[in-house]
Amino acid sequence: KGYRDYGHDMDNTDTLLEVGLGFTADFEKEGGFLGMEAVQAQLAAVGSVANLPKRMIQILLDDPEPLLHHGEVVYRDGKIVGDVRSGSFGHSLGRAVGLVMCESG
Repeated sequence: KGYRDYGHDMDNTDTLLEVGLGFTADFEKEGGFLGMEAVQAQLAAVGSVANLPKRMIQILLDDPEPLLHHGEVVYRDGKIVGDVRSGSFGHSLGRAVGLVMCESG
C-alpha cells in the first residue's frame, strides 16, 4: 500500500515529490502551504516527477527467502542505487516487500 512513516521512511531531507506524496498537497489553497514554493521550484527544475534525481519506489523480491532491513543497500546491475527505508514480509505476496529511496542514473 506504500504507507510512509515520518522519521523512518522519510524525513526532513526528502520532499513531497520524492516520496510520492505530491498528490496530498493543495497547490490551489488560498495562502498556499509551508514549503509550497520549494516544491513548485523543484518540479519546475526537473519538468516532471519522472525526472527527479531521487524518489521512493516500492520493491518486491523475486526470492521468497531473504528479508529486507532498514538501511540496507540496494543494488541494480551491480551498482548501488539506493537504500531500504522500510521492509517487511508481504504475507499475501509470499515474499519481502519494501520502500526504497532510489537515486536516478
